[in-house]
Amino acid sequence: HRDGFFGKDCGKYFLNDLILKHGFKTPVKGSKDKKIYDENGDEINGRRPPIIRLIAHNSGYDFRCILQYLDRIKTIEKGNGLMTATCCYYYKGKVIYLRIKCRLKMINMGLGKFGKAFKLDVQKDIMPYDLYTEENVSQRWVDLNECLREVNKAKLDEKIYLDNCEKWDCLSNDKIDILKYAGEYCYLDCVTLQKGYEKFQLMTLQALNLDINDYVSLASMSNDYLVREGCYDDILKIAGVPRAFIQKCVVGGRVMTAENIKYHIRDRLSDFDGVSLFPSAMNRMTGFLK
Repeated sequence: HRDGFFGKDCGKYFLNDLILKHGFKTPVKGSKDKKIYDENGDEINGRRPPIIRLIAHNSGYDFRCILQYLDRIKTIEKGNGLMTATCCYYYKGKVIYLRIKCRLKMINMGLGKFGKAFKLDVQKDIMPYDLYTEENVSQRWVDLNECLREVNKAKLDEKIYLDNCEKWDCLSNDKIDILKYAGEYCYLDCVTLQKGYEKFQLMTLQALNLDINDYVSLASMSNDYLVREGCYDDILKIAGVPRAFIQKCVVGGRVMTAENIKYHIRDRLSDFDGVSLFPSAMNRMTGFLK
């Protein structure tokens, strides 16, 4: 919510707030009753409670902040990044089931571009990140001049920063409550993320009849769309040893001359490179894109 949570245990406070609002009663330890009940004490018909979906800018970072509190964790990871995670959280005799998704895997653009891309009435406010040292965070109220030095060092708009401080009631006696400012900044980020995510969901439903909530990434949704539209008709699937053998023939990211001969060119050249070759080839396939 708008007030947010602060401190080293902010992740736990966040989960507690979620479970108190949306949690379901769990069976009493040692009881033969293993069913789960809703807030009114009614059995949930032998089914799992609804899953709460959490969308994060970079899910790997947010997930690690609350990982120590979670149970029954299942993840899909790629490299150092987290694609998605399912888990549950217990507190005061209640349980919630969570699905954490990474926004970047579905909408790969900076949050500051959401307003223009999705025609939203939102703005990406400014944040002097280097101001938030351990010392400044611990004292919370920081001298105005020090804050402005960091704003100018980061080449941010000083007037917008001061206007925000006034608007968000963060300025008092020439000091700025940097935690309150950060809380409001993060809240507005979440609003922008929510509106952009919902707008993108609506756009894909209308254009493709596919729901982004059913997919881990844009790539997986695109693959389903291509399969549905017949792009892979008459193409055979391979796996295991044959696939691994054929994969050795695939080389990408290299551009070379015929027969790999070196040339020392002194004339000015125009470097033309073909782009979007796969989608353009798909577009030429008879009856594929309508």
